[in-house]
Amino acid sequence: MKKIILSLAAILAVAFSAAADIHTLVVHTTDGNTAEFLFEATPVATFDDTNNMTIVTNNGADSQTFLISDVKEMSVKKESNAVKGVTLATPKFRIDGETLFASGLKAGASMEIFDNAGKRLFSVKADANGNAAHSLSGLAQGVYVVRAAKFTFKFIK
Repeated sequence: MKKIILSLAAILAVAFSAAADIHTLVVHTTDGNTAEFLFEATPVATFDDTNNMTIVTNNGADSQTFLISDVKEMSVKKESNAVKGVTLATPKFRIDGETLFASGLKAGASMEIFDNAGKRLFSVKADANGNAAHSLSGLAQGVYVVRAAKFTFKFIK
């Protein structure tokens, strides 16, 4: 049981770190340049008697020195490495009066309707524009399932 809990904790840590924000220390200089230091490299700023600021990263493995009078400002930049702006092309369904409409299907894809016992009542193919329609006027009152592509939904007539 302990191994399972530790495994789950490790998986969650990896999942959250994959979507974690990236923080960077940014040094802006008076000549318009910038220097960036990732927080994961643990930047440490030190100041000496000769008016220099040195930023050391990676436990002293890397460093960069600035004349204090050349530093305009220091800031922290936060960026997300999460995926943003993903749009899935999914079909859209609507019932208008006694007609079921679907759009956004692949050309030739089937739209099927089933009764509450799972019996397929009809199947319609999408046209070249990915649209399909079928009259619901012959259906009795009840619950029905529509399936098109990998999507399903229920409706009550």
